[in-house]
Amino acid sequence: MDRARWDDDDQLLAELGNALRPVRQVPERFVQAGKAAFAWHDIDAELAQLSFDSAASELGAPAPAGMRSDRAGHRRLTFLAGDVTIDLEVHLDAVLGQLVPPQPGTVQLRTSGDPGASIPIDEVGWFVIRPVPAGSVRLHVRTDAGAAVITDWITL
Repeated sequence: MDRARWDDDDQLLAELGNALRPVRQVPERFVQAGKAAFAWHDIDAELAQLSFDSAASELGAPAPAGMRSDRAGHRRLTFLAGDVTIDLEVHLDAVLGQLVPPQPGTVQLRTSGDPGASIPIDEVGWFVIRPVPAGSVRLHVRTDAGAAVITDWITL
């Protein structure tokens, strides 16, 4: 090792710059591990169970949560989690939501590949999701009072 090379500050900075300059692609396994670790950030949230799905009641028997309604453009779903109820009405152009008891907060709409949009919940617990998301989704609800609720995965 040439010690004189490291005694020259300019030379040292040039060498450090060369070492940092190449931009390397982060290995995919590191990216996946990071995403998996982030998925646990809401571990304290309560899981809301689907208690009513109008698509299932139309068929006369319980149906998987991912079933679509046969009625043109309108489906109702209810999720229960402790003291919080999430009611949804799925229309052709929007999903209308209501928290019971009414309280303000935020809904994070999640899909399998996207952390999704953040949607405000007003003082009466009302929120609107536009457009209706395609594929499987999950709602992460946080109230201003500190309640955290996550729904099952559903297809709207």
